[in-house]
Amino acid sequence: MNLTDIRLSDSTQYATGNPLPGYYRSDGVRVDVSFGTDVNFAVGDTFSWYAWGPGLIEFASAHQNTNQWAEVEEPEENANNTGSGRTWLNVDTEFTSDYNRKYYLEVDTAIPPSGTFPNREALIRWAGYGELPYSEGSMTVKENDSATTAKVEIEKGVYLNFNFGLEHDNPDTQVTSTITAPDAIDLTTANVLANDEKAKYNNHDNDLIPNYHYIAGGNHLVTAPDVTAVLPEDQLPELITLCLDLQAQYIAHIGDAGSTLLATMHYGASNNTLDGTTPADLLTCIAFLNDLKAKYRRHRITQNYIPTDSWDFDANAPWLLFAGLEDREYTMQVTSVVANTSISFSYYTDTFEGGWGSFALADFETPVLMFPDNLRLMVRNLENIERYAAADQFTWNGVNEDELDWTLTKRASETIGSDDIKLDTLGNITGTPLSYYIVLEETPTNIIRVKESGGDSISYTWIMNTPY
Repeated sequence: MNLTDIRLSDSTQYATGNPLPGYYRSDGVRVDVSFGTDVNFAVGDTFSWYAWGPGLIEFASAHQNTNQWAEVEEPEENANNTGSGRTWLNVDTEFTSDYNRKYYLEVDTAIPPSGTFPNREALIRWAGYGELPYSEGSMTVKENDSATTAKVEIEKGVYLNFNFGLEHDNPDTQVTSTITAPDAIDLTTANVLANDEKAKYNNHDNDLIPNYHYIAGGNHLVTAPDVTAVLPEDQLPELITLCLDLQAQYIAHIGDAGSTLLATMHYGASNNTLDGTTPADLLTCIAFLNDLKAKYRRHRITQNYIPTDSWDFDANAPWLLFAGLEDREYTMQVTSVVANTSISFSYYTDTFEGGWGSFALADFETPVLMFPDNLRLMVRNLENIERYAAADQFTWNGVNEDELDWTLTKRASETIGSDDIKLDTLGNITGTPLSYYIVLEETPTNIIRVKESGGDSISYTWIMNTPY
């Protein structure tokens, strides 16, 4: 079923006392400025005001979701981050909310990160927002306490991992080692970025002062030529060759570990390894170059979380499918309003199946109206000043598109006993002699996680398109 947009009837009038002189679809705010007669504005002066939105009712955003199961994106770091700290989703994340959420994390500025390796600490604050009430919290991440760095729950089944990162004995802030070319989006920009990455990386790898690398002079220098061909058909082979050399030398470079003058000045590369893309054509070259740019930047910078470094990501609830089987029109009307306390609605449809009913909404923190047939509406702008009045009316339609969705999947879990763990003596099944394996009851299309009996996730290899 497809849902049409909710709309106000033409006769709707907002409650008496609404301060807005009119409804501006652009939501524009206009202010007048006066300097006064005595003194001017001063640096640090602040001004604040409220903006009251109109009465608004929307479909829950999960109605527009296309994911059958809940999904959470990987935290994306701000491009302006200057620290080596990293955060990523824990494998046990299983978002439990019925509502879409957005999350924002930031390293605290009032209590900045402290300590030295391996006893560093950082306070990271987070905020969750979206359809449900704004929520916030914080966590103190301690490098020497795995309980604060692995599987840290924010809320609603979202778990994160944290790592401070520790690369150089000194951060490399040289302009001559800083990649400045923009991200690659096509062959032309990929050529520019590849040439820039070669020049800046080679300068970084060859630098002795102030002890970025003690051993220098060409141990991991890129020697493949720049992309210089004129014709696109000649540029791509040159680009692939240069990308492969960049990949090999960067991997070797960050693999050199040690903090004495007997080796390069690296502590290890836990936060800056490449994602494994092998440059083989234009698309994989673009993906590799953009990934190398991000990882190389983090490899050179300060060895800690830095105040104002931030990340954001989305968590989406499973899709919410309207279950009505026939075309129907809904009409909903405000029946009563008690300022800042409650609002009541009644509704009816034009079909017997759709029926009729009423709602009394007093929980303004979770302003949800749940109709029969899996229809969920969100009532906005309820507090502080009335934006609704008795007889306000809203209408929308549910339309049966007469389609079947054959993409649905089923989730299942299976418990494997110790007697069902088998030994692949010759490696005929796993490809590795003396490996252990299990056989699932069905062949899956994807595996979410494998856990031991104690509940901890364990690593595994799935032989694709088989139950092994």
